[in-house]
Amino acid sequence: MQQASDGCPFPVQRKHRPYDLQCPVRLQLPQMPSVSSLDTVSRNVSLGGMLLDSKIPVPKVSWVFLTLTLCGQPMNRTL
Repeated sequence: MQQASDGCPFPVQRKHRPYDLQCPVRLQLPQMPSVSSLDTVSRNVSLGGMLLDSKIPVPKVSWVFLTLTLCGQPMNRTL
């Protein structure tokens, strides 16, 4: 188990291995009409989720549409 990095006193248990991946991520937040899109950066990515670094807090329980920008060869399949 790992201690949460945000100061949370509860340990974090991970099912999937996180990979350090810093890439630009653009979020669309339909539940926040005052913010049409938000540019963030990924910090790590796993099969179970993604940690984002954002200047504006995103509500914990909300729909989020995101575009992750990766450099390299184009992919012909959906992730």
